[in-house]
Amino acid sequence: ELLHDLEDLQHQMQNLKLALASARNPESEAVKNPLIDLAAEWPEPASFADLLELLEEIEEVRFTGDSGLVDRLEEQQNRRTVLGKTWLAVLAMSAYARAVRAGRYSGTFYSWCASDDPAVTRRIPPRSVAPTESDSVQNSPEFMRARSFPVPKKVNADGQVAMLAHVKLAVGGLFPRMYYLEHQGVVYIGYLGPHLPNTKT
Repeated sequence: ELLHDLEDLQHQMQNLKLALASARNPESEAVKNPLIDLAAEWPEPASFADLLELLEEIEEVRFTGDSGLVDRLEEQQNRRTVLGKTWLAVLAMSAYARAVRAGRYSGTFYSWCASDDPAVTRRIPPRSVAPTESDSVQNSPEFMRARSFPVPKKVNADGQVAMLAHVKLAVGGLFPRMYYLEHQGVVYIGYLGPHLPNTKT
């Protein structure tokens, strides 16, 4: 657990260094490049309700899920830490989606976070990103139904799609998770809330 906390701090330090460099040199490439200095565009949310409002403004990261389930995260024992990790994940998703739109990156969000390429400007620890679900989940109709979330019909004509990739936001309490889908330079967040059912629940 201490190693995990250290890795989180290292990634936060990396993001802070980018912001500091941009503040010291407004004419730097970091400022001119819209893929880098993303946090300056939006204030850090003070609550999960604030986070959902911010997501309405971020074109390349869209929330399509149930806001009532997001509200449950206010009960999480380390709420502020989880909120901070969720915001960092959203910023990383935004950086990833912008890079895809600009033709500068063609991989997945997971590979973006796992990359050691210095051009990858914002990321979260790759251990916190699960690119898919276990076989036991994928082979269960019940568990798969629980992972089917709304999307615009331009993404899927049915207006629903299974999302298996997710970000693990905390261990303990509600074990919150954020499920997402990458589609044509947009990251759709279909679920943000307590851990979904699996063979261990």
